[in-house]
Amino acid sequence: MMRLKTSTLKQSSSAAFVFWRTGAANSGLLRVEFDVQDEDIDVAAELVAIHHLVFKRQVFDRIPNTGKPFIFKVSRGAVRKLALGKSDKSFARRYAKFLTGTNPLSDTEILVEEPEEFDPATVSDIETIRVEHEAYHTKDEIETPAFGRLVITSHAVLRFAERSADQGIKRPRASLARRLVNPNLKRFELNAAVKRHKDSKYGSGREAEIWGHESEALKFVIVKDQATGQSVLTTVFSRTEEYWNE
Repeated sequence: MMRLKTSTLKQSSSAAFVFWRTGAANSGLLRVEFDVQDEDIDVAAELVAIHHLVFKRQVFDRIPNTGKPFIFKVSRGAVRKLALGKSDKSFARRYAKFLTGTNPLSDTEILVEEPEEFDPATVSDIETIRVEHEAYHTKDEIETPAFGRLVITSHAVLRFAERSADQGIKRPRASLARRLVNPNLKRFELNAAVKRHKDSKYGSGREAEIWGHESEALKFVIVKDQATGQSVLTTVFSRTEEYWNE
């Protein structure tokens, strides 16, 4: 099991320190600054720190497809309650989204432990994270051979679950991710009428591509932003051969 332990220290109603460690030799200190004030700023900061460490810093040297291999040891009980959907702390709810629903870390084991004592004044290398509360969101991303870093929308996971309901898939997000990292995915060319509809739907500067496995009717809609290069899995559907260009 891979373990991440976080301990928070509120600095003000808009900032908090988060000390983290993944082992005896791997640790650090973050300062999370918000553009708003709230009494639960330390809870929000701990959640922001966990997401940052796992997905941005990649302290486990991977972007996770599932939370099964991980244990998060947190210092605020509200973090665990938010992940379980049992907290009334509305301010921090958006910061816990990556631990809920169809998101990949929703099945992570979260334990509440006493925080480690630390003194920020003795730490010379402190990483600062600045958060805009209204604009903050977390993305469900995986690394893939075909698309590079790919964002998976919750809509796509739900559609995949619906289309795969007869296959007895218990963890649709993990199953979907396994299909997307398959190096044998193939791009399918749409016929002219369908392509015009997709181009109109997603707008200029965003190109819709259809990918899938040769032997399956299930297909993935990948929308690429031509300006940023970002690829997003927007939905999953099933179509027969007449949908494609001959």
